[in-house]
Amino acid sequence: SGVVQMHQHPPFRYGHVKMFRVDLRELATDPRGNNSELIGQKIVERELGQIRSPDIVASDMSMRWVRFGIKRGMALVDNMQSEVLAGYGRDAEGLIDRFEALDPVQVFAPVLDFLPVETSRVLDVGAGTGRDAAWLARAGHVVTAVEPVAAFRSAGQSLHSGLDLTWSADHLPDLTELRQAGALYDLLILNGVWHHLRLPERESALHALRCLAAPAARLVISVRNGPAPAGRPSYGGEAGRLLGQARDIGLSVRCHKKEASIQPQNLAAGVTWDWLVLEVSGAEEGKGKLGN
Repeated sequence: SGVVQMHQHPPFRYGHVKMFRVDLRELATDPRGNNSELIGQKIVERELGQIRSPDIVASDMSMRWVRFGIKRGMALVDNMQSEVLAGYGRDAEGLIDRFEALDPVQVFAPVLDFLPVETSRVLDVGAGTGRDAAWLARAGHVVTAVEPVAAFRSAGQSLHSGLDLTWSADHLPDLTELRQAGALYDLLILNGVWHHLRLPERESALHALRCLAAPAARLVISVRNGPAPAGRPSYGGEAGRLLGQARDIGLSVRCHKKEASIQPQNLAAGVTWDWLVLEVSGAEEGKGKLGN
């Protein structure tokens, strides 16, 4: 057998080198690389986790098939995320009015006490039509709405024009464009998005959010539990795992509440939500309720 050596690159954590052992004899049985494709996908899903652009260092000629397999495995991860976005794109026309009909005060009722009163820099990731972003902008905050689905972004720009609201087409898990821009935010919101991220993507997403968080920032994340519509895959809530990952990177847990869905069709389907408020360590007390 041989050794595949992979380096984690920034922005991934610590830059550690990960080592994986692959049976090169198995690869040699299929010069077309079919076995290596399967191995590559398994490496991506089980081992690589948040690593999205690994270097592979090996001298054996058979390693070219592992490269191929890992490339295909990475494409598989990207395709899964694309499936979610494509599903929302297909359903956008029917979802825009439904999104806009919800009252943000009711949506954020479980965590209203943790939203800031003072003018803050807010990042709303997966903003949809900008309903919540616009609500926060009207309250005096400087808001960036991140929405990769063009139909939602276009609707939001039309429905909520004239506000201090910036739109971005960036997307999870890496939020590369925002991170390159270098801005930091006091409040980061991820409402109804977490369950669409596959488990290997979630640590990357949390690290990306942490990198965008200003000192004393808060992260408000809602985690959906229960069935999701066909065409918009859900990979489970796993709020407990998220809490553990948050603590690992220095975020404290200020709030964790379990709530039923406020939408009748979701409530009937048994959908529930975990609402989490995470805070950058060392945050000061006294961030009060957002005015209605």
